[in-house]
Amino acid sequence: MPRLSEQLPETYTYADPGTIAPNEVIDLRDAADWGTERNEDVWEGVLQQSIATIGVRDSRDSLVGIGFLAGNPRHALLCDFVVHPSHRGIGIGSAILNRRINIADALNIPYLYTELAATNKLRKQYEELGFISTGHAYTRAARRHPSELAES
Repeated sequence: MPRLSEQLPETYTYADPGTIAPNEVIDLRDAADWGTERNEDVWEGVLQQSIATIGVRDSRDSLVGIGFLAGNPRHALLCDFVVHPSHRGIGIGSAILNRRINIADALNIPYLYTELAATNKLRKQYEELGFISTGHAYTRAARRHPSELAES
């Protein structure tokens, strides 16, 4: 699959995953009203065990966006994706999404999943990237089961 653009807006940089602290993830999720998990040990585990952690920092070195790629060499999930509300609409989210997809492609992970609410404004963007809706779940497969190909 063609490589997707990972370019960030000026003054933003990708964070070294080893520099992202669990409390930064919690604070970012709180700012975006996604503060569902407040246990730093849980986020430390997510940071350590994910296939990839993609964080973005602004010019003040604040974490303003993050997304994880979790799973194994066959199936992976794009999850816990959030951009700070005051930094939305300028391409940070697209860059994080594209970088995670590029990593999955580079690792030859054939099945990539995510879950989107019916009201999520990004549904069309995911579909344009090759994801197929199966209710709230979206799947992007490098290979399809023969029965799925027969239905198209």
